[in-house]
Amino acid sequence: MERYGESVVSPEEASAPVYPYVYVTSEGQVHELDDEDRAYLEERFYPMDPARPATKFAFEDKDGKVGKGFCHRSLLPAGTVVNSEPVARKPKPAIEQGERRDGSSTAGIPLRFLLVGWLVISVIASIPLNGIKWGSPDGFHGTGWPFASVYWDRLQGAEDLVDFPNPLAPFYNIAVILLVGALPLLFLRLLIRLWRAWLT
Repeated sequence: MERYGESVVSPEEASAPVYPYVYVTSEGQVHELDDEDRAYLEERFYPMDPARPATKFAFEDKDGKVGKGFCHRSLLPAGTVVNSEPVARKPKPAIEQGERRDGSSTAGIPLRFLLVGWLVISVIASIPLNGIKWGSPDGFHGTGWPFASVYWDRLQGAEDLVDFPNPLAPFYNIAVILLVGALPLLFLRLLIRLWRAWLT
């Protein structure tokens, strides 16, 4: 099954003479990765996929302790000795491999599906918004929020209120709700890309 999204290690990085990631044990020993771990880091995942590989942000935490995990070589202290033999570890759970035990994929929901789903929610949520009445019935008022489908106002010198229809207001309201939900998701994706670029 083809995956969408991004991998921790790009194809260009994977083909480099020196592999960009190593594995750090809880004792602080550093080892090269085996083929299974490399394939795991080169597999494509969405940022919020629970099966996505977790990587270390620093070689040591703020208390000076070394936690185990995948670590970019650029984070290793100067003079660190890297053991050429991959570390012997327990097999990764099936979900970490991106496959369930029955062989089905555990990949995260594709971004385009999330956006389409949020579009449907935005359309449904905009229906009650288009019926909200605001303002004074005797003065400037309208129906629909944040964009009114109809405005009423009293022109200078006129006794009766004049209506100003806005047929595009329902579409504007859908767009507002869609952006409120979609922008944080896209911004998070951008931050993850920038963080990975900074690490490499």
